[in-house]
Amino acid sequence: MHAETAYVFRHALVQSAAYELQTPTQREQLHYLAFQLLEQVFGGRAPEPPPLSDSGKKPFQPHPSDPFADELAGHLHFVGTSAGQVDDAEVLALTRLYVRRAAEFATQSYRNDAARCHWAKLFEILPRPERAEALRMWASVETLDGDNRAARTLLLRALEELHHAPCKPIDGAVLTDLVASCQNNAEVEAALDWCQRALVIHREHGSPHLECTTLKSMGGVFLLAGRHADAEIQFDAAMAVAVRGDLKDKQAGIRAARSVLLQQLSRYDEAEAEAAHALKLAQELNDTRTEALALVTQANLFAVTRRFDDAEKAYTRALALYSGFGARAGEAVTLMNLANILSSASRRSEAASAYDRALTLSREIGHRRYEGGILGNQAELFFAAGQLELAEETFRQALAIHHETGNPRSEGYVHRGLARIMRALDRHGEAESAFSLALALSQTVGNRWLAGDVLCERAIGRVSAGLVAEAHEDWRKGSAILSGLGHTEELEGQRNAMREACAAAGVRPFDDPADEGAP
Repeated sequence: MHAETAYVFRHALVQSAAYELQTPTQREQLHYLAFQLLEQVFGGRAPEPPPLSDSGKKPFQPHPSDPFADELAGHLHFVGTSAGQVDDAEVLALTRLYVRRAAEFATQSYRNDAARCHWAKLFEILPRPERAEALRMWASVETLDGDNRAARTLLLRALEELHHAPCKPIDGAVLTDLVASCQNNAEVEAALDWCQRALVIHREHGSPHLECTTLKSMGGVFLLAGRHADAEIQFDAAMAVAVRGDLKDKQAGIRAARSVLLQQLSRYDEAEAEAAHALKLAQELNDTRTEALALVTQANLFAVTRRFDDAEKAYTRALALYSGFGARAGEAVTLMNLANILSSASRRSEAASAYDRALTLSREIGHRRYEGGILGNQAELFFAAGQLELAEETFRQALAIHHETGNPRSEGYVHRGLARIMRALDRHGEAESAFSLALALSQTVGNRWLAGDVLCERAIGRVSAGLVAEAHEDWRKGSAILSGLGHTEELEGQRNAMREACAAAGVRPFDDPADEGAP
């Protein structure tokens, strides 16, 4: 045994023996003495934080003892009235103080495991209705960690607590968080009910921060459901509240969300301006969570407009931020997006590794929507590698999840992928059906890029199937859409594939100037 190890072992053994030799009363006195000394060393008695029912209005003020609040509460755990210096009520009050401060400090420093434990402990020692707010804060940690099922369960438990001891401000905050929880599965009806109830409370109690958050979350639910007009209305309403209240932090998040909406509507210049504005605001405010979100939003735009080097840099920066504060859901979706551009750059081994890491994370946290998205993108990698059976199997897994979670936008992409596999296998009837489903879904959710791409892809398939006139009409419409959106490189790739298909079928290319593209 090394000398240092032997010393540590003997020291711990002697310390334990000395502790066990003390009577219970002496131990309590020693713990209380340790508590008092540590308090003095760490800056004296920490101030009482605002009541949990007011925590949304009054910011938590830090204290030098906060990094050691858990240790202070630990000593209080062993203090009883037999110590002769403190009564039960004071011990309980001090324990609540330092467990609360430990929970707040762990949450703000992104130590999710510690935060989860502290909020759970605080829930056990608080009276109603503050127990409900402890559950809500606990749920926020689960959300950050990506465990949306656990977060929803805790929020519903909080509503039960409030049924026994009503408190409108906490009730409104819980309802707002429930609206946000609906974004994962685009649960519009449940979200609308909770949203309307929350807004009434926030407006009655003058809570513009929470009113703004509720409206933005409702916009996110509509966005994932493909209801773009409704989403834009909610985002505009949220921005109006944020501007009126000079809520810069809220404005950054809303701009990032609006950027996603504008990208889905193929309004790329507007989307990029919103993402850049969101990123600037987040950096000015040192808001790393919104900064990471804005970086991913910006990177997605770079990827769509084929600026892959810029996209990779932005995704890498976002990954570092998400990893820093333990946001596993953010890591998962960013890894998936990074894998997409690695695949586009033919860096397939790197892409495969990133997809595997993303898929593992999404399954660990139970984020079904992300799991479906990752599977769909992974299937594209298998297709590009010529692994058609594996690609089809993976696409169908993704399709089942998208259907389960109400994600019509992603369903459209999967049907497009399946159609391309069917075409490669000369199963033209199945390809035609899958392309038609993809086209219908793209029109339902307003995805103009997907509509243009599917029309061009279907045109190529129809040439091979002998449906030349129909193929020409598809090509005319699809190429006009892609050209109008500025996707010139993608259109050129489709044009080359169309020319090859036409040559194989013995017909003129659709862009042949000698015949204005007629078959």
